[in-house]
Amino acid sequence: MKQELVVKEDCVEGEGIEGLKRTKMTLPYHPIAPVNIIRQVFSADLEVINKGGSSNLVVKGLKKNDAEKAKAFIEGKIRSLES
Repeated sequence: MKQELVVKEDCVEGEGIEGLKRTKMTLPYHPIAPVNIIRQVFSADLEVINKGGSSNLVVKGLKKNDAEKAKAFIEGKIRSLES
C-alpha cells in the first residue's frame, strides 16, 4: 500500500497506514511542532508532530531525499509563521 505526502503552501496532507488502518490528515502549519525523520536503509519515515491535540501524521517509506526536502519546506513555513 502506497503512502502519500503532499506539502502545499498552506498545509500538509498525508496518508499514513498504521496496521490495517489508513488515515488521511490535513494539517495547517500553525499546529505543527517538530518534524522528525526516521531513516531506514533504503527509505525514510516522516513524522509531523501535531501540537493541536489530534494524532501525529506519520508517512512511511518515502525516498530519503523527498523526506529531507519535505522536512526543510515544512520547517521553513513554520519559521515564517513565527516571525
